[in-house]
Amino acid sequence: MNNEQLPPANIEAEEAILGGILLDPMAMSRVEADLKIEAFVLEAHQEIYRAALTLYRQMKPTDLMAVSTYLCARNTKLVMDKYVRRQLIYSGHEIVELGYDNVTDLEDVLNDSQKKVFAVCELKMNSQTDSTAEISIECFNDLESDNPIYETGLYDLDDLMVGFEPGTLSILAGRPSMGKSAISTFFTLQMATKHQLPAIYFSLEMTKKQLQYRLWSLISQFHCYRHLNLTQIRGDRIRKHRAGRINLTQPEMEAISRSEALRGLLKAGAARSRLLTQTPSLIPPLAIVINQRLLRIRLGVKP
Repeated sequence: MNNEQLPPANIEAEEAILGGILLDPMAMSRVEADLKIEAFVLEAHQEIYRAALTLYRQMKPTDLMAVSTYLCARNTKLVMDKYVRRQLIYSGHEIVELGYDNVTDLEDVLNDSQKKVFAVCELKMNSQTDSTAEISIECFNDLESDNPIYETGLYDLDDLMVGFEPGTLSILAGRPSMGKSAISTFFTLQMATKHQLPAIYFSLEMTKKQLQYRLWSLISQFHCYRHLNLTQIRGDRIRKHRAGRINLTQPEMEAISRSEALRGLLKAGAARSRLLTQTPSLIPPLAIVINQRLLRIRLGVKP
């Protein structure tokens, strides 16, 4: 037996099959059942046929443009995947070195470590791309699935923007004292109580206690909580009571006590609502960030 003898193969036939698949939309249906990926001798031919087979089973076109786009996207993802993994390894080594640093304050070490991990996560998020064909299929499936847009609870606003859609960023800007904090607190309550979504409220201006005072005032005044029969409480009256200038009336104190009935809804299951005054490390589906002139609302997917 001649050791230099090549195994039986027909490269021209393989090329003809692949050419037919790329040119004839019906070709794949004729060969898919009988032709295995391993039947091709050349690895390049296997990759092309595997890509065409994947597209065919997803009910997508298998023409030259579709297969080329698929292979390009797939190889791009593979290259980026390995790159992100290398960066994660490098960051891991740097974090280990930070752990051995006994000179730097622990808080600075933790912040630096978190920044390195977030930097790698950003690489992964920025490298994710999808073809229009994939996006179209997802959009069509959304039409037939329970993937709601969450109403804000303000009828006029819902008429304009329908509601908050998962994955979107909504920005509301306004001058000081225009009610940004009040409406953001309302949105937080709506997502947590009406839609049962985890929500987070992050303020750069107020402490968590000040946010809680606003929450009491809002619950007592908004129309959607009228069923609680609460006496309306102005936020400035709570501040004046704390300053010793006035005393809240008995009905107002009872309204605050009864508004706490919502706490059961806010804490149902996993933590539904959070009032934060520090930078959160994990952002749940609804995140509301307030500063003096800007309100940002981030709504992610429903867990």
